[in-house]
Amino acid sequence: MKKLGFIGTLSLVIGNIIGVGIFTTTGFMTQYLDSPLFIMLAWFLGAVYALSGAKVYGILAAEYPLSGGDYQYLRRALHPLAGYLFGWAAFFVTYSGSIAALGIAAAYYLNGIFNISGFESVYTLFSIGSFELTFSQSKILAIIFIIVFSWISYRGILLSGTFQIVLTSAIFLLLILFSVTGTLSPAADYSLLLMESDSGITISGFLTSLIAVLFSYIGWTAAVYVAEEIKEAKSVLPSALRLGVILVGFIYLWINMVYLIAMPIDEMRDVINIATPVFDNLWGEGGGVVISAIILIAVFSSLNSTILSGPRIYMAMGRDGYFFGLTKELHKKFKSPHRAIVFQAAWSILLVLSGSFNQLLSFVIFIIVTFSLMASLISFQILYNKKELSATSLFGIIFYGLFCLTIMGNTLIERPAESLIGVFLITLALPFYYFDKKGTKTNN
Repeated sequence: MKKLGFIGTLSLVIGNIIGVGIFTTTGFMTQYLDSPLFIMLAWFLGAVYALSGAKVYGILAAEYPLSGGDYQYLRRALHPLAGYLFGWAAFFVTYSGSIAALGIAAAYYLNGIFNISGFESVYTLFSIGSFELTFSQSKILAIIFIIVFSWISYRGILLSGTFQIVLTSAIFLLLILFSVTGTLSPAADYSLLLMESDSGITISGFLTSLIAVLFSYIGWTAAVYVAEEIKEAKSVLPSALRLGVILVGFIYLWINMVYLIAMPIDEMRDVINIATPVFDNLWGEGGGVVISAIILIAVFSSLNSTILSGPRIYMAMGRDGYFFGLTKELHKKFKSPHRAIVFQAAWSILLVLSGSFNQLLSFVIFIIVTFSLMASLISFQILYNKKELSATSLFGIIFYGLFCLTIMGNTLIERPAESLIGVFLITLALPFYYFDKKGTKTNN
């Protein structure tokens, strides 16, 4: 079987982190933070969070160098049910929902470049009560993107990995170019970095903005899901996770400095795509098209890596007899989990047509972070049992775990209804687990 090397693995890590968030989150943050210092602090803490998470998943990947990521860790270290619930959430909500959202985002940023006629027109296929399936040019484009990148993944890890290297290299170089030219722009005003807060910073406001930052860093785990298809995974994965997060953290901090020297914070409020007015201020009009093109490449990179990594979870579940064993097979020629890729693409397309993926994703944020907290506890258990706990490892695990707890608490307080609905959606998997369990052969 052809496998990814270090560069391919690193590209998967970086490509799955960099998405739309870096171009939109800072504008959202200025609703709560009016201090450049605290904005930069939030992005720095986000980098530390991601680096500690990379440490946690590096430990897990070295202990269990198996495809499936969290599914494998949870089922082996805790209970098969914990792994099953993660896989259920991945297929029906988090991965397929993310793919649907990325497909729609790609369509909108493509429209930002070419201004497609009739782009917003919506037509109803059919409706039942409050549920309806609709299509539009944006949805058609999203479906095309999902099919194309699923086909690339279907053709095997080498082709998909090559695409990932190209896309990640392109977006990273473009972001470096954006940062360098912004830093050197004659229009840059470095005195803006020294502005003090007028209204004061509250703990609640800082935490709310920090959580948005954390979700802009999430995605470093993509590579652990294809562990069996990485050369020397036990050593390559931890190194790629660590370096990937460091590089992304560096570029995120640099980009935010460019934002802050391009325009005053009070002009950033309620600006969703903050990169466009920043571009206009530093280089003149026309930033919308340029930024749309850059974001489109970032979205393609995330879409490719998400489509690539998700099916490895369902493949691992299929090997254990779940999903009726339908997802376990590898393609005879391409050695890809072809059925899992097709099933994921089909469900993602249905979510695009239904338009329900945004609601689904908002319901399971609490659950996603709960699984992450479990991962930190498992990594601690591994090192404790091996008597390999070091000060660095312990700090990373505790820092990551505490941040997960903070997000869980804030989400439960700020979005109690969505959190409880998320718990309910996951519990729907219980009867399927016990039904599926009858046909499984658990391999511990």
